[in-house]
Amino acid sequence: MSKTNLAEDTENQLLICGYTTDDIDWIGCIEFIISSRDFWTIAQDTYYDNGYGFAEIPGDLIIMLKDGTWFERAQYDGSEWWRHVKQPKTPLVRRKVVASSFAESDSFGTVHWNRLYEYCGKENLPTYRNYL
Repeated sequence: MSKTNLAEDTENQLLICGYTTDDIDWIGCIEFIISSRDFWTIAQDTYYDNGYGFAEIPGDLIIMLKDGTWFERAQYDGSEWWRHVKQPKTPLVRRKVVASSFAESDSFGTVHWNRLYEYCGKENLPTYRNYL
């Protein structure tokens, strides 16, 4: 399998989402930032296999953009890529939680992945139409 250059991959993802390197505010992770120059110099020399196997690029790497959105690393089963993340807008609807715990179990006694609205009573449950 061919290797992917991190600098080229990053620039391509920026362009696909309508950004350039001028739109970058900072590069780093949750705990600290790194020099943009250092990132691009090292990224230019970094070739990795973005296919299945194992992730090679640091998973906590973040590229924060000036508009408040960011790129973060995503991976599945070793395949890795940049994911553009936008902060969700604040919903206009407020719901009351009626459950006593967010860890309620199903009828088989095992915890399963519920959606938050399932803890907020049965009235006005969202329908597919609400997501359009």
